[in-house]
Amino acid sequence: MDLRYIDAARLEKSLGTEELVDKIEQAFRGSAQASPRLHLDLGNGSLLLMPAWVPGEYTGAKLVTIHPGNRKKGLATIHGLYALFDGKDGHPLAVLDGRVLTLKRTAATSALAAKYLAREDAATHLMIGAGALAPYLVRAMRCVRPIERMLIWNRSDAARNDLVAALSAEGLPAEDAGDLAEAIRRSDIISTATQSREPLVRGALLAPGTHLDLVGAYAPDMCEADGVALAGARIVVDTWEGARCEAGDLIQAIEKGHLAWEDVAGDLADLVLGRCPGRTSASEITAFKSVGASIEDLAAAVLAWERTESKAGKP
Repeated sequence: MDLRYIDAARLEKSLGTEELVDKIEQAFRGSAQASPRLHLDLGNGSLLLMPAWVPGEYTGAKLVTIHPGNRKKGLATIHGLYALFDGKDGHPLAVLDGRVLTLKRTAATSALAAKYLAREDAATHLMIGAGALAPYLVRAMRCVRPIERMLIWNRSDAARNDLVAALSAEGLPAEDAGDLAEAIRRSDIISTATQSREPLVRGALLAPGTHLDLVGAYAPDMCEADGVALAGARIVVDTWEGARCEAGDLIQAIEKGHLAWEDVAGDLADLVLGRCPGRTSASEITAFKSVGASIEDLAAAVLAWERTESKAGKP
């Protein structure tokens, strides 16, 4: 049996952001299902298992290992693979690089939320954080909104300067954000992708009509936006289960009494199915809290598989 391996380079080419945004939207509109993320303690690390399936079509699971001690060895902390199976008879179709798959699907999911929640004339995008995900988020937002300025802020000057230079080399309008508070005040979309444990976005600084794209703070003790920012926003989460367990910003804001879970407008499925309206006014502050969902991984893996098979000349 020909089991295909789709490596990082091939994923970069086969997963176009606009197509992926559409594919993820279709997945949330359709019959895709997922079981809770399984988190296993390995003693010296962790194993995450994230399964999802479309009955009779595809089945898949992402396997991720997390070994914090690798930093001292000069190795990556996180490694991952995605296994994709035929949903009709269960035979394996492909194994895919988990890192690029995750980066691509995370950015595309944020862009999908922004398509519904950001102002249609949003032109200034502030990216807080300059890690691996940042360039993907910056590129993805340009697929759904007319971004004319990309402001980059990061605690490390070197990482920020490197990202600005890399994006500028692609012909993108990236620049140093300068003072963070001032950048927050003048931005239409604010994306955060950090491991901060202190709020970086404060509600007192937000201008009317801002859209918050909160992607970091994926553990209860992490926080990128304060309770004032969240209390003043209409919030959509990617999945209820993930948000209740892992969305540090929301969990802390609720524990401190700024809002309640009942104040969250809905999840991504509610948004794309019309059960939860998108932006309702030009002045409304909106927020999307992402912690990652298995359905998004499956959508990305299926798209990569279909594109790879199509180029290989197979049915």
